[in-house]
Amino acid sequence: MKNMQKKAMILFVAALLTAPAAFASGWGWWNNNNNNNNNGGCNDVPLDGGISLLAAAGVGYGIKKVADKRKKNQQNAEK
Repeated sequence: MKNMQKKAMILFVAALLTAPAAFASGWGWWNNNNNNNNNGGCNDVPLDGGISLLAAAGVGYGIKKVADKRKKNQQNAEK
């Protein structure tokens, strides 16, 4: 049960962190039409920050898994 709660909390925090990026692109096609932008009605979305964040999270998760595995192997060797 604790594992499920932990996963739900991580998902909730991730949703909170990604919400500003989703709203950063504006209100969609009519926002561009009302502002008379000449960019063909598309919104530019900055991907650099999100990709960097995902890469950092992946590296951190990998480091944690390696550390956990080493700790488990060390405990098994002591038995």
